[in-house]
Amino acid sequence: MEIVTLTHKHTYSYLVKGSQQWLMFDAGWPDSFVPFARSMKEQGVRIKDIQHFVVSHFHMDHAGLTQVLKDYGVGFLLHECQVGATGAMNDFFTKHPDADYRPITETNNQLVTSAESRELLKQMGIDGEIIHTPGHSPDSVTLIIDNLFAFVGDLPGIELASGFGSVEMEDSWLKILSYGVKTVYPAHADIYHV
Repeated sequence: MEIVTLTHKHTYSYLVKGSQQWLMFDAGWPDSFVPFARSMKEQGVRIKDIQHFVVSHFHMDHAGLTQVLKDYGVGFLLHECQVGATGAMNDFFTKHPDADYRPITETNNQLVTSAESRELLKQMGIDGEIIHTPGHSPDSVTLIIDNLFAFVGDLPGIELASGFGSVEMEDSWLKILSYGVKTVYPAHADIYHV
C-alpha cells in the first residue's frame, strides 16, 4: 500500500493507494491547492487519479479544499456523524470574503455509515473503515486500514488521552486500537507506532 504525504502550513493530508484507486484523507487549508497539486505531480499522482476523499473534521486546516476537490470531480465521502458540520466553517468564511475559499455545498456528497464505508473502501482495494472518533470535535472521523494504519486528524495522541480527562477521547482510542492498528498518521505531528 502506497501513502503520499502532502504538507501545507504544518498540516498533513494523506493520499492512500489501494489496489484499485487513490483515497485522500483531509483536504488541507483553503489556499493549499497549488502546493498540493505540485506535490502530487512530483509523486506521479493527478487530481483525476483520486477517486474519493474524506475529511477528519470540518476545521479550515482539514476541510479547506473540500469544494475545490468536489468541483474537480473527486467523490466526497461524508460520514453520517458529519452531517450539518459544514455550516460553521462556511459561516466563518462568509465573514472573511477575501480568503481563497469555496463554500461547501450540500450537493454531490456521498453520505456513508461506517459499515457502508467498509464496502466502498473494499471496492477501492482498501481493507478498512471510516469510523466516528469524537474527542477533538464532535464530527471527527478516523480512517482505519485494518491491522495497519489509523489516519486520525487532530485526535490527540493515545498517550495524552487520559491527561485530557475525556472519556469520549479514550473510547475513541479503544475503538481505533480494536482494529489492530500499528501506525498512526496525525495531522500535525510525526507518524508514530502504537
